[in-house]
Amino acid sequence: MGEWYLKKGPVSTQKILSDLKGTDQVVVIEDIWHDPRVQYRKEAWDEGIRMMLDVPLTLDDRVVGRLRIYLGEPREFTDEERSSMV
Repeated sequence: MGEWYLKKGPVSTQKILSDLKGTDQVVVIEDIWHDPRVQYRKEAWDEGIRMMLDVPLTLDDRVVGRLRIYLGEPREFTDEERSSMV
């Protein structure tokens, strides 16, 4: 899953920087069809991606990046799981 989707191209740097502002929490993207953070919705779905997680990467208490994790099936995350992702 995902090789073809990942070859679609990068998200714009401006979009990445604007998405970094304001959140140091894990963002669970449950609806890839309607979430504005998903740029290639159909391609993601066709590749079998059903859910995404955006996990902040921090340095000295500052968000410096984001790791996107692709999941092939939707699932619920416990509070403990979410807190261990940060």
